[in-house]
Amino acid sequence: MGERYRILLVEDQQALRLSLERALRFYACEVVGVACAASAQQALRAGCFDLLLCDIALTQLNDGLELARWARSRLPDVPVLLITGLPNPQLPLLLQRDPQVRLLVKPFGLLTLWTEIKAFLAETAGLVP
Repeated sequence: MGERYRILLVEDQQALRLSLERALRFYACEVVGVACAASAQQALRAGCFDLLLCDIALTQLNDGLELARWARSRLPDVPVLLITGLPNPQLPLLLQRDPQVRLLVKPFGLLTLWTEIKAFLAETAGLVP
């Protein structure tokens, strides 16, 4: 199936997180799943990831956006794929201008997610932070 990626998945809804973890493992990814921004920060400090995959609305409405800002300022080589089911989602201007941040709107199929991840990581592979 190609490249093996290490992905940090941040999703507070346990059923969705477990479903996404299973799907990404099917595509031969190594997945670390956590439920909150604080756990994600701890995991990012401790490990090396190819991608931060994070829901925008975690415990608080924009916790995922704050986590993305934090990650981009401290780990500029880790791309961030934000996911959301919020109506009319828009990234803040700072994140819109960052080529290593992308938004994927729910609902999406697992094949769409995997295709988006592969394309995004291929595009960001050549970017210098």
